[in-house]
Amino acid sequence: MTPWVKNDILQVIGGFLLAGLVLFVTMPASAIRGDPLVIRAEAAQLLTQGSLGIPVEYRDHLAPFLQERGQYFYENDESGLLFSKYGILNTILFLPPLAIYRSLTGTLNGLDLIGPLVFILNLYHLLFGLLLAGLLFRLAERYTDSRRVCWVFVFTSLFCTFLWNYLRAQSGEIFQSVFFLLAFDGWLCSRRASVPGKAIRASAVAGLAVAGLILLKAYYLFLVPVGLLWLALPNRDAPVSRRGRILAFSLPTLGGLAILLMINQLKFGSLIESGYGQWAHDQFELRPQLEALAGLLFRPDRSIFLHYPLLLLACAGWWRPARRHVEEWGLGLLVLGISYLGISCFSNWPGHWSYGPRYLLFALPAASLPAVCLFQSLWPLQQHWIRPAGLILVALGLGISLRLQLMVNQLPFFTRYDFHSLFEAADHSDIDNYFERRHSGMINRDIQAWSTGSAPFPPLEMARELQTDEQREALSEVLQQLLWPNYFWLQDASL
Repeated sequence: MTPWVKNDILQVIGGFLLAGLVLFVTMPASAIRGDPLVIRAEAAQLLTQGSLGIPVEYRDHLAPFLQERGQYFYENDESGLLFSKYGILNTILFLPPLAIYRSLTGTLNGLDLIGPLVFILNLYHLLFGLLLAGLLFRLAERYTDSRRVCWVFVFTSLFCTFLWNYLRAQSGEIFQSVFFLLAFDGWLCSRRASVPGKAIRASAVAGLAVAGLILLKAYYLFLVPVGLLWLALPNRDAPVSRRGRILAFSLPTLGGLAILLMINQLKFGSLIESGYGQWAHDQFELRPQLEALAGLLFRPDRSIFLHYPLLLLACAGWWRPARRHVEEWGLGLLVLGISYLGISCFSNWPGHWSYGPRYLLFALPAASLPAVCLFQSLWPLQQHWIRPAGLILVALGLGISLRLQLMVNQLPFFTRYDFHSLFEAADHSDIDNYFERRHSGMINRDIQAWSTGSAPFPPLEMARELQTDEQREALSEVLQQLLWPNYFWLQDASL
Protein backbone atom coordinates (compact mmCIF):
# COMPACT_ATOMS: atom_id res chain seq x y z
CA MET A 1 0.00 0.00 0.00
CA THR A 2 1.50 3.32 -1.09
CA PRO A 3 1.66 6.23 1.39
CA TRP A 4 -0.81 8.17 -0.79
CA VAL A 5 -3.40 5.37 -0.66
CA LYS A 6 -2.84 4.86 3.06
CA ASN A 7 -3.33 8.58 3.71
CA ASP A 8 -6.51 8.50 1.62
CA ILE A 9 -7.94 5.64 3.67
CA LEU A 10 -7.01 7.33 6.94
CA GLN A 11 -8.80 10.51 5.82
CA VAL A 12 -11.98 8.57 5.09
CA ILE A 13 -11.88 6.64 8.38
CA GLY A 14 -11.02 9.78 10.32
CA GLY A 15 -13.89 11.69 8.74
CA PHE A 16 -16.44 9.04 9.69
CA LEU A 17 -15.06 8.79 13.22
CA LEU A 18 -15.26 12.55 13.66
CA ALA A 19 -18.81 12.72 12.30
CA GLY A 20 -19.84 9.86 14.58
CA LEU A 21 -18.20 11.54 17.57
CA VAL A 22 -20.01 14.84 16.98
CA LEU A 23 -23.35 13.03 16.66
CA PHE A 24 -22.62 10.97 19.77
CA VAL A 25 -21.61 13.94 21.93
CA THR A 26 -24.63 16.02 20.83
CA MET A 27 -27.29 13.31 21.22
CA PRO A 28 -30.55 14.75 22.61
CA ALA A 29 -31.71 14.07 26.15
CA SER A 30 -35.33 13.42 25.17
CA ALA A 31 -37.28 11.89 22.34
CA ILE A 32 -39.15 14.21 20.04
CA ARG A 33 -42.92 14.30 20.56
CA GLY A 34 -45.65 13.87 17.98
CA ASP A 35 -45.54 11.64 14.89
CA PRO A 36 -42.64 9.34 15.94
CA LEU A 37 -44.45 8.36 19.16
CA VAL A 38 -47.45 7.18 17.16
CA ILE A 39 -45.21 5.18 14.83
CA ARG A 40 -43.41 3.58 17.79
CA ALA A 41 -46.75 2.73 19.41
CA GLU A 42 -47.71 0.75 16.30
CA ALA A 43 -44.25 -0.82 16.14
CA ALA A 44 -44.57 -1.90 19.79
CA GLN A 45 -47.96 -3.45 19.01
CA LEU A 46 -46.45 -5.33 16.07
CA LEU A 47 -43.49 -6.49 18.13
CA THR A 48 -45.48 -7.68 21.15
CA GLN A 49 -48.77 -8.84 19.60
CA GLY A 50 -47.84 -9.52 15.98
CA SER A 51 -50.50 -7.15 14.66
CA LEU A 52 -50.63 -3.55 13.46
CA GLY A 53 -53.98 -2.47 14.86
CA ILE A 54 -54.03 -1.09 18.42
CA PRO A 55 -57.13 -2.29 20.35
CA VAL A 56 -59.70 0.09 21.78
CA GLU A 57 -58.68 -0.64 25.38
CA TYR A 58 -55.51 1.37 24.82
CA ARG A 59 -57.42 4.53 23.91
CA ASP A 60 -56.95 6.06 27.36
CA HIS A 61 -53.21 5.46 27.16
CA LEU A 62 -53.12 7.20 23.77
CA ALA A 63 -55.59 9.95 24.68
CA PRO A 64 -53.22 12.87 23.83
CA PHE A 65 -53.06 11.59 20.25
CA LEU A 66 -56.82 11.14 19.85
CA GLN A 67 -58.06 14.61 20.68
CA GLU A 68 -58.71 15.33 17.00
CA ARG A 69 -59.84 12.54 14.73
CA GLY A 70 -57.25 11.58 12.13
CA GLN A 71 -54.47 13.84 13.38
CA TYR A 72 -52.17 10.95 14.30
CA PHE A 73 -54.16 7.72 14.07
CA TYR A 74 -56.58 6.43 11.49
CA GLU A 75 -59.60 5.10 13.38
CA ASN A 76 -60.95 2.08 11.51
CA ASP A 77 -64.66 2.14 12.35
CA GLU A 78 -65.27 -1.39 11.07
CA SER A 79 -62.57 -3.15 13.10
CA GLY A 80 -62.51 -0.69 15.99
CA LEU A 81 -58.71 -0.61 15.80
CA LEU A 82 -56.31 2.33 15.71
CA PHE A 83 -53.65 2.44 13.00
CA SER A 84 -50.75 4.81 12.54
CA LYS A 85 -51.54 6.88 9.48
CA TYR A 86 -47.87 6.98 8.53
CA GLY A 87 -46.17 4.65 6.05
CA ILE A 88 -45.61 1.04 7.05
CA LEU A 89 -41.85 1.21 6.52
CA ASN A 90 -41.64 3.79 9.31
CA THR A 91 -43.11 1.19 11.65
CA ILE A 92 -40.74 -1.52 10.43
CA LEU A 93 -37.66 0.69 10.76
CA PHE A 94 -38.48 1.37 14.40
CA LEU A 95 -38.64 -2.35 15.22
CA PRO A 96 -34.87 -2.91 15.79
CA PRO A 97 -34.37 -0.31 18.57
CA LEU A 98 -37.61 -1.36 20.26
CA ALA A 99 -36.59 -5.02 20.08
CA ILE A 100 -33.21 -4.23 21.63
CA TYR A 101 -34.87 -2.23 24.41
CA ARG A 102 -37.32 -5.06 25.09
CA SER A 103 -34.56 -7.69 25.21
CA LEU A 104 -32.55 -5.57 27.68
CA THR A 105 -35.38 -4.54 30.00
CA GLY A 106 -38.06 -7.18 29.50
CA THR A 107 -40.65 -4.43 29.03
CA LEU A 108 -41.69 -2.18 26.18
CA ASN A 109 -43.33 1.23 26.12
CA GLY A 110 -42.84 2.91 22.79
CA LEU A 111 -44.09 6.23 24.19
CA ASP A 112 -41.16 6.88 26.54
CA LEU A 113 -39.69 10.35 26.09
CA ILE A 114 -36.70 9.92 28.41
CA GLY A 115 -34.61 7.07 29.75
CA PRO A 116 -32.83 4.05 28.23
CA LEU A 117 -35.09 3.88 25.17
CA VAL A 118 -33.98 7.37 24.15
CA PHE A 119 -30.32 6.32 24.34
CA ILE A 120 -30.99 3.30 22.11
CA LEU A 121 -32.95 5.43 19.64
CA ASN A 122 -30.11 7.95 19.61
CA LEU A 123 -27.55 5.29 18.74
CA TYR A 124 -29.85 3.85 16.07
CA HIS A 125 -30.28 7.23 14.40
CA LEU A 126 -26.57 7.88 14.73
CA LEU A 127 -26.01 4.88 12.45
CA PHE A 128 -28.41 6.37 9.91
CA GLY A 129 -26.51 9.65 10.25
CA LEU A 130 -23.27 7.87 9.35
CA LEU A 131 -24.99 6.16 6.41
CA LEU A 132 -26.18 9.57 5.24
CA ALA A 133 -22.63 10.93 5.62
CA GLY A 134 -21.34 8.05 3.48
CA LEU A 135 -23.85 8.79 0.73
CA LEU A 136 -23.01 12.49 0.78
CA PHE A 137 -19.30 11.66 0.56
CA ARG A 138 -19.91 9.27 -2.35
CA LEU A 139 -21.91 11.87 -4.27
CA ALA A 140 -19.35 14.60 -3.55
CA GLU A 141 -16.61 12.39 -5.04
CA ARG A 142 -18.31 12.79 -8.42
CA TYR A 143 -17.42 16.49 -8.37
CA THR A 144 -13.87 16.51 -6.96
CA ASP A 145 -10.83 14.30 -6.44
CA SER A 146 -10.03 15.99 -3.13
CA ARG A 147 -11.06 13.99 -0.07
CA ARG A 148 -10.75 17.14 2.03
CA VAL A 149 -13.24 18.99 -0.12
CA CYS A 150 -15.62 16.01 0.08
CA TRP A 151 -15.47 16.10 3.86
CA VAL A 152 -16.03 19.86 3.90
CA PHE A 153 -19.23 19.27 1.94
CA VAL A 154 -20.29 16.41 4.23
CA PHE A 155 -19.68 18.27 7.49
CA THR A 156 -21.28 21.51 6.33
CA SER A 157 -24.30 19.52 5.11
CA LEU A 158 -24.66 17.69 8.42
CA PHE A 159 -23.89 20.43 10.92
CA CYS A 160 -24.34 23.83 9.23
CA THR A 161 -27.92 23.21 8.13
CA PHE A 162 -31.19 22.24 9.76
CA LEU A 163 -30.41 18.64 8.78
CA TRP A 164 -28.55 18.43 12.11
CA ASN A 165 -31.84 18.83 13.99
CA TYR A 166 -33.33 15.85 12.17
CA LEU A 167 -30.20 13.78 12.69
CA ARG A 168 -30.83 14.28 16.42
CA ALA A 169 -34.61 13.97 16.37
CA GLN A 170 -35.74 10.34 16.39
CA SER A 171 -38.15 10.85 13.49
CA GLY A 172 -38.74 9.66 9.94
CA GLU A 173 -37.09 12.56 8.11
CA ILE A 174 -33.67 10.93 8.38
CA PHE A 175 -35.05 7.73 6.81
CA GLN A 176 -36.49 9.69 3.90
CA SER A 177 -33.21 11.54 3.33
CA VAL A 178 -31.17 8.31 3.30
CA PHE A 179 -33.53 6.51 0.93
CA PHE A 180 -33.68 9.44 -1.47
CA LEU A 181 -29.89 9.77 -1.64
CA LEU A 182 -29.72 6.03 -2.33
CA ALA A 183 -32.18 6.49 -5.19
CA PHE A 184 -30.37 9.58 -6.48
CA ASP A 185 -27.00 7.82 -6.44
CA GLY A 186 -28.54 4.83 -8.23
CA TRP A 187 -29.97 7.06 -10.95
CA LEU A 188 -26.63 8.75 -11.55
CA CYS A 189 -24.64 5.52 -11.58
CA SER A 190 -27.10 3.81 -13.90
CA ARG A 191 -26.93 6.50 -16.57
CA ARG A 192 -23.13 6.77 -16.42
CA ALA A 193 -22.33 3.05 -16.27
CA SER A 194 -20.70 1.68 -19.41
CA VAL A 195 -21.13 -1.95 -18.32
CA PRO A 196 -24.69 -3.32 -18.66
CA GLY A 197 -24.55 -5.34 -15.45
CA LYS A 198 -23.51 -2.33 -13.39
CA ALA A 199 -26.20 -0.14 -14.94
CA ILE A 200 -28.87 -2.76 -14.21
CA ARG A 201 -27.75 -3.11 -10.58
CA ALA A 202 -27.71 0.65 -10.05
CA SER A 203 -31.20 0.95 -11.54
CA ALA A 204 -32.44 -1.82 -9.28
CA VAL A 205 -30.98 -0.08 -6.21
CA ALA A 206 -32.71 3.14 -7.26
CA GLY A 207 -35.96 1.22 -7.71
CA LEU A 208 -35.68 -0.39 -4.28
CA ALA A 209 -34.94 2.99 -2.69
CA VAL A 210 -37.95 4.63 -4.37
CA ALA A 211 -40.11 1.69 -3.29
CA GLY A 212 -38.88 2.31 0.26
CA LEU A 213 -39.77 5.99 -0.03
CA ILE A 214 -43.27 5.10 -1.22
CA LEU A 215 -43.70 2.87 1.83
CA LEU A 216 -42.44 5.66 4.06
CA LYS A 217 -44.82 8.20 2.51
CA ALA A 218 -47.17 7.70 -0.44
CA TYR A 219 -46.38 11.27 -1.49
CA TYR A 220 -43.11 10.00 -3.00
CA LEU A 221 -44.98 8.28 -5.82
CA PHE A 222 -44.05 11.29 -7.95
CA LEU A 223 -40.45 9.99 -7.98
CA VAL A 224 -41.47 7.04 -10.17
CA PRO A 225 -42.09 9.09 -13.36
CA VAL A 226 -39.07 11.27 -12.52
CA GLY A 227 -36.85 8.19 -12.36
CA LEU A 228 -38.30 6.72 -15.53
CA LEU A 229 -37.77 9.98 -17.41
CA TRP A 230 -34.15 10.22 -16.24
CA LEU A 231 -33.33 6.63 -17.19
CA ALA A 232 -35.03 7.01 -20.57
CA LEU A 233 -32.83 9.94 -21.60
CA PRO A 234 -30.22 9.02 -24.21
CA ASN A 235 -26.59 9.01 -23.17
CA ARG A 236 -23.84 8.79 -25.77
CA ASP A 237 -21.09 8.37 -23.18
CA ALA A 238 -22.57 5.14 -21.79
CA PRO A 239 -24.61 3.38 -24.49
CA VAL A 240 -26.32 0.82 -22.24
CA SER A 241 -29.79 -0.42 -23.13
CA ARG A 242 -32.34 1.97 -21.73
CA ARG A 243 -34.94 -0.80 -21.73
CA GLY A 244 -32.92 -2.87 -19.25
CA ARG A 245 -32.37 0.09 -16.94
CA ILE A 246 -36.04 1.03 -16.97
CA LEU A 247 -37.15 -2.55 -16.31
CA ALA A 248 -34.72 -2.95 -13.41
CA PHE A 249 -36.03 0.28 -11.89
CA SER A 250 -39.72 -0.43 -12.55
CA LEU A 251 -39.99 -3.90 -11.01
CA PRO A 252 -39.07 -2.89 -7.42
CA THR A 253 -41.22 0.24 -7.59
CA LEU A 254 -44.19 -1.81 -8.76
CA GLY A 255 -43.56 -4.18 -5.88
CA GLY A 256 -43.52 -1.24 -3.46
CA LEU A 257 -46.77 0.07 -4.93
CA ALA A 258 -48.42 -3.35 -4.57
CA ILE A 259 -47.36 -3.55 -0.91
CA LEU A 260 -48.66 -0.02 -0.33
CA LEU A 261 -52.09 -0.92 -1.73
CA MET A 262 -52.30 -4.09 0.36
CA ILE A 263 -51.35 -2.22 3.54
CA ASN A 264 -53.92 0.48 2.76
CA GLN A 265 -56.60 -2.18 2.44
CA LEU A 266 -55.50 -3.89 5.65
CA LYS A 267 -55.26 -0.76 7.80
CA PHE A 268 -57.71 1.69 6.29
CA GLY A 269 -60.22 -0.56 4.52
CA SER A 270 -59.56 0.87 1.05
CA LEU A 271 -56.82 0.50 -1.55
CA ILE A 272 -56.72 4.21 -2.23
CA GLU A 273 -57.05 5.52 1.34
CA SER A 274 -53.65 6.93 2.36
CA GLY A 275 -54.46 7.26 6.06
CA TYR A 276 -54.80 11.04 5.90
CA GLY A 277 -58.46 11.08 4.88
CA GLN A 278 -59.79 11.61 8.41
CA TRP A 279 -57.61 14.67 9.09
CA ALA A 280 -59.70 17.64 8.07
CA HIS A 281 -57.18 20.38 8.82
CA ASP A 282 -54.75 19.65 5.96
CA GLN A 283 -56.51 20.69 2.76
CA PHE A 284 -55.16 20.21 -0.76
CA GLU A 285 -55.68 22.70 -3.56
CA LEU A 286 -55.02 22.13 -7.25
CA ARG A 287 -52.78 25.17 -7.47
CA PRO A 288 -49.87 26.31 -5.28
CA GLN A 289 -50.62 28.96 -2.67
CA LEU A 290 -48.72 32.20 -3.10
CA GLU A 291 -48.14 32.40 0.66
CA ALA A 292 -46.49 28.99 0.58
CA LEU A 293 -44.39 29.73 -2.51
CA ALA A 294 -43.04 32.91 -0.91
CA GLY A 295 -42.79 31.45 2.59
CA LEU A 296 -40.62 28.49 1.60
CA LEU A 297 -38.19 30.91 -0.02
CA PHE A 298 -38.19 33.96 2.22
CA ARG A 299 -40.04 33.45 5.54
CA PRO A 300 -37.39 33.34 8.29
CA ASP A 301 -38.85 30.28 10.00
CA ARG A 302 -39.31 28.24 6.77
CA SER A 303 -36.88 29.56 4.14
CA ILE A 304 -34.90 26.84 2.39
CA PHE A 305 -32.00 29.25 1.94
CA LEU A 306 -31.79 30.22 5.62
CA HIS A 307 -32.12 26.64 6.82
CA TYR A 308 -29.99 25.04 4.11
CA PRO A 309 -27.45 27.68 3.01
CA LEU A 310 -25.53 25.15 0.90
CA LEU A 311 -28.27 25.58 -1.69
CA LEU A 312 -27.16 29.21 -2.13
CA LEU A 313 -23.55 28.05 -2.48
CA ALA A 314 -24.67 25.54 -5.10
CA CYS A 315 -26.26 28.35 -7.07
CA ALA A 316 -22.96 30.22 -6.89
CA GLY A 317 -20.96 27.20 -8.06
CA TRP A 318 -23.27 25.69 -10.70
CA TRP A 319 -21.25 26.95 -13.67
CA ARG A 320 -18.04 25.18 -12.65
CA PRO A 321 -18.99 21.47 -13.08
CA ALA A 322 -18.69 19.58 -16.34
CA ARG A 323 -21.78 19.34 -18.52
CA ARG A 324 -22.77 15.92 -17.16
CA HIS A 325 -22.68 17.28 -13.62
CA VAL A 326 -24.92 20.16 -14.61
CA GLU A 327 -27.41 17.58 -15.92
CA GLU A 328 -27.23 15.72 -12.61
CA TRP A 329 -27.81 18.95 -10.71
CA GLY A 330 -30.78 19.53 -12.99
CA LEU A 331 -32.22 16.22 -11.75
CA GLY A 332 -31.78 17.30 -8.15
CA LEU A 333 -33.40 20.66 -8.85
CA LEU A 334 -36.26 18.96 -10.70
CA VAL A 335 -37.09 16.82 -7.66
CA LEU A 336 -36.78 19.83 -5.35
CA GLY A 337 -38.91 21.98 -7.68
CA ILE A 338 -41.70 19.40 -7.95
CA SER A 339 -41.71 19.00 -4.16
CA TYR A 340 -41.70 22.76 -3.70
CA LEU A 341 -44.76 23.17 -5.92
CA GLY A 342 -46.48 20.09 -4.50
CA ILE A 343 -46.03 21.06 -0.86
CA SER A 344 -47.25 24.57 -1.69
CA CYS A 345 -50.63 23.09 -2.59
CA PHE A 346 -51.24 21.91 0.99
CA SER A 347 -52.63 24.13 3.73
CA ASN A 348 -50.10 22.59 6.15
CA TRP A 349 -47.14 23.51 3.95
CA PRO A 350 -45.08 24.84 6.91
CA GLY A 351 -45.24 21.45 8.66
CA HIS A 352 -46.53 22.91 11.90
CA TRP A 353 -44.67 22.15 15.13
CA SER A 354 -41.47 21.46 13.26
CA TYR A 355 -38.16 23.15 12.51
CA GLY A 356 -37.60 24.59 9.06
CA PRO A 357 -39.05 23.38 5.73
CA ARG A 358 -38.97 19.74 6.77
CA TYR A 359 -41.06 18.51 3.84
CA LEU A 360 -38.27 19.58 1.47
CA LEU A 361 -35.36 18.31 3.55
CA PHE A 362 -34.96 15.03 1.65
CA ALA A 363 -34.17 16.80 -1.67
CA LEU A 364 -31.91 19.62 -0.45
CA PRO A 365 -28.58 17.70 -0.17
CA ALA A 366 -28.77 16.45 -3.76
CA ALA A 367 -29.82 19.88 -5.03
CA SER A 368 -26.80 21.41 -3.24
CA LEU A 369 -24.09 19.22 -4.79
CA PRO A 370 -22.49 21.99 -6.92
CA ALA A 371 -21.44 23.56 -3.61
CA VAL A 372 -18.62 21.00 -3.81
CA CYS A 373 -17.31 22.82 -6.89
CA LEU A 374 -17.42 26.13 -5.07
CA PHE A 375 -15.44 24.68 -2.15
CA GLN A 376 -12.95 23.25 -4.65
CA SER A 377 -12.53 26.63 -6.34
CA LEU A 378 -11.71 28.34 -3.03
CA TRP A 379 -8.79 26.02 -2.29
CA PRO A 380 -5.83 26.21 -2.43
CA LEU A 381 -5.57 29.92 -1.63
CA GLN A 382 -3.55 31.97 -4.07
CA GLN A 383 -2.22 35.51 -4.10
CA HIS A 384 -5.26 36.87 -5.91
CA TRP A 385 -7.63 38.48 -3.41
CA ILE A 386 -10.83 36.87 -4.80
CA ARG A 387 -10.24 33.41 -3.33
CA PRO A 388 -9.42 34.55 0.23
CA ALA A 389 -12.34 36.99 0.15
CA GLY A 390 -14.69 34.28 -1.13
CA LEU A 391 -13.48 31.85 1.52
CA ILE A 392 -14.07 34.42 4.26
CA LEU A 393 -17.62 35.12 3.02
CA VAL A 394 -18.48 31.42 2.77
CA ALA A 395 -16.99 30.67 6.19
CA LEU A 396 -18.87 33.59 7.74
CA GLY A 397 -22.20 32.50 6.28
CA LEU A 398 -21.75 28.87 7.29
CA GLY A 399 -20.50 29.96 10.72
CA ILE A 400 -23.68 31.95 11.32
CA SER A 401 -25.76 28.95 10.25
CA LEU A 402 -23.75 26.68 12.55
CA ARG A 403 -24.41 29.06 15.42
CA LEU A 404 -28.15 28.97 14.70
CA GLN A 405 -28.13 25.15 14.71
CA LEU A 406 -26.32 25.10 18.05
CA MET A 407 -28.92 27.44 19.52
CA VAL A 408 -31.71 25.18 18.24
CA ASN A 409 -30.01 22.07 19.66
CA GLN A 410 -29.52 23.63 23.07
CA LEU A 411 -33.19 23.59 24.08
CA PRO A 412 -35.96 20.92 23.84
CA PHE A 413 -37.27 20.27 20.35
CA PHE A 414 -40.55 22.19 20.58
CA THR A 415 -39.50 25.03 22.89
CA ARG A 416 -40.72 27.82 20.61
CA TYR A 417 -44.15 26.17 20.30
CA ASP A 418 -44.45 25.37 24.00
CA PHE A 419 -43.61 28.98 24.83
CA HIS A 420 -46.00 30.33 22.22
CA SER A 421 -48.88 28.22 23.55
CA LEU A 422 -48.52 29.89 26.96
CA PHE A 423 -48.97 33.32 25.34
CA GLU A 424 -51.98 32.42 23.17
CA ALA A 425 -54.47 33.65 25.79
CA ALA A 426 -52.98 37.14 25.44
CA ASP A 427 -54.23 37.25 21.81
CA HIS A 428 -51.48 39.72 20.93
CA SER A 429 -50.61 40.01 17.22
CA ASP A 430 -47.04 41.18 17.88
CA ILE A 431 -46.42 38.15 20.10
CA ASP A 432 -47.86 35.84 17.46
CA ASN A 433 -45.67 37.39 14.78
CA TYR A 434 -42.62 37.04 17.01
CA PHE A 435 -43.08 33.27 17.38
CA GLU A 436 -44.39 32.59 13.87
CA ARG A 437 -42.00 34.68 11.78
CA ARG A 438 -38.59 34.25 13.40
CA HIS A 439 -35.93 31.61 12.98
CA SER A 440 -36.02 29.05 15.80
CA GLY A 441 -32.37 29.71 16.55
CA MET A 442 -33.06 33.40 17.14
CA ILE A 443 -36.00 32.62 19.42
CA ASN A 444 -33.88 30.15 21.40
CA ARG A 445 -31.14 32.76 21.68
CA ASP A 446 -33.61 35.23 23.21
CA ILE A 447 -34.93 32.55 25.57
CA GLN A 448 -31.47 31.63 26.81
CA ALA A 449 -30.53 35.28 27.29
CA TRP A 450 -33.70 35.78 29.34
CA SER A 451 -33.17 32.61 31.40
CA THR A 452 -29.70 33.81 32.43
CA GLY A 453 -30.95 37.29 33.22
CA SER A 454 -28.84 38.99 30.56
CA ALA A 455 -31.78 40.35 28.53
CA PRO A 456 -35.59 40.62 28.78
CA PHE A 457 -37.74 38.19 26.79
CA PRO A 458 -39.56 40.19 24.06
CA PRO A 459 -42.98 38.46 24.36
CA LEU A 460 -43.02 39.06 28.11
CA GLU A 461 -42.34 42.72 27.47
CA MET A 462 -45.07 42.86 24.83
CA ALA A 463 -47.57 41.29 27.25
CA ARG A 464 -46.62 43.59 30.15
CA GLU A 465 -49.56 45.93 29.59
CA LEU A 466 -52.00 43.01 29.60
CA GLN A 467 -50.86 41.33 32.82
CA THR A 468 -50.42 42.14 36.46
CA ASP A 469 -47.08 41.71 38.19
CA GLU A 470 -48.33 38.51 39.82
CA GLN A 471 -49.44 37.08 36.47
CA ARG A 472 -46.09 37.89 34.85
CA GLU A 473 -44.25 36.27 37.74
CA ALA A 474 -46.38 33.14 37.53
CA LEU A 475 -45.90 32.93 33.75
CA SER A 476 -42.14 33.36 34.10
CA GLU A 477 -41.99 30.45 36.56
CA VAL A 478 -43.92 28.22 34.16
CA LEU A 479 -41.63 29.19 31.29
CA GLN A 480 -38.53 28.44 33.35
CA GLN A 481 -39.82 24.92 34.02
CA LEU A 482 -39.76 24.24 30.27
CA LEU A 483 -36.03 24.94 30.01
CA TRP A 484 -33.30 22.34 30.28
CA PRO A 485 -30.35 21.48 28.01
CA ASN A 486 -31.38 19.01 25.35
CA TYR A 487 -28.12 17.08 25.37
CA PHE A 488 -28.06 13.50 26.65
CA TRP A 489 -24.79 13.99 28.51
CA LEU A 490 -25.91 17.27 30.11
CA GLN A 491 -29.51 16.45 30.99
CA ASP A 492 -28.91 16.94 34.74
CA ALA A 493 -27.27 20.32 34.20
CA SER A 494 -28.99 23.68 34.17
CA LEU A 495 -28.88 26.36 31.51
